[in-house]
Amino acid sequence: MKRVTFACVVYEKMRLNDGRYPIKLRVTYNAKSTLIGTSLYARKEDLTYKGKLKDGSLKRQTEDLVRQFQDAAQKFNPTLFPDWTVTEVYDYVKKVIQMDNLV
Repeated sequence: MKRVTFACVVYEKMRLNDGRYPIKLRVTYNAKSTLIGTSLYARKEDLTYKGKLKDGSLKRQTEDLVRQFQDAAQKFNPTLFPDWTVTEVYDYVKKVIQMDNLV
């Protein structure tokens, strides 16, 4: 069965001129992935030598973001929309989150 997965990733190759690294939300569905920008940025001191986030508030923020998307994705039924692209699935999950925040 098809699944939607989410992960926050830091690409050190995408370093900005001010030294920060953008944190992206990677959405994967049906063996295809896309990166979605977030408002989160990491500094060099926030990263391990392997480029992963160290423990701290930034790591908790990314974990909360992923958990929020995973919880909303449980409402998505891939059998109803088998031909959706990863972007369409992301848009659906984002709308679910927005609707949940209105309540």
